[in-house]
Amino acid sequence: MKTVKNFGIILFLGSSLLFFGCAAHYSKPSGFLKNYGRIRPDKRFQGVYLEKNPRYNIRQFNAYQMLPVQVYFHAGLRGRAVDSSELQVLTDYFFKELKSDLRANYKIVDEPTENVLLIRAALTDVVPGKAALNTKAGVSAPDFNLKEGALEVEFLDSRTNDRVFAMIFTYKGTQLKQAPGLTTWGHSKDIMRIWAQQIKERLDEINGIS
Repeated sequence: MKTVKNFGIILFLGSSLLFFGCAAHYSKPSGFLKNYGRIRPDKRFQGVYLEKNPRYNIRQFNAYQMLPVQVYFHAGLRGRAVDSSELQVLTDYFFKELKSDLRANYKIVDEPTENVLLIRAALTDVVPGKAALNTKAGVSAPDFNLKEGALEVEFLDSRTNDRVFAMIFTYKGTQLKQAPGLTTWGHSKDIMRIWAQQIKERLDEINGIS
């Protein structure tokens, strides 16, 4: 697999197709996570997949360290130019939103110590959509539009590197009206914000926080 480092993020050209549906497990992995065999669909939400390590009690961890967000492009994008600076804005936005949400109930640290969970996250099987276009002004909106993709997240024991918990959120955009005269495939920042909120909600649930 070829990797390209650019603008502080890691870009990957993957080899798998994005999966949408309700199979017994997440059957089309991107390769970001080392193991997908125990990841199962969330019974409450379509397109969401979860894994809990029965050997760990997540409540034993009292802090989290966030690692830089990675990006895996869909294999079909080989040779297609993508503005990495715009993608950096999107991954930075997700990082900031998740960090802000988690700080409401959890301690965020910069160094791994005992009882710290590392948060590894990646946007995977990314398919950029058409740029938002103001049909009246004829000017493209300056942000990265996500047509299809997934968010894969794992929480690792900082001491053993064992995976304690994992989540996958899948997304496939539809053409929606964002504002009068403005149409885009997917609302990237909205998606990032929702995913950050969903991660925090699931952590709260596991930790017994209402």
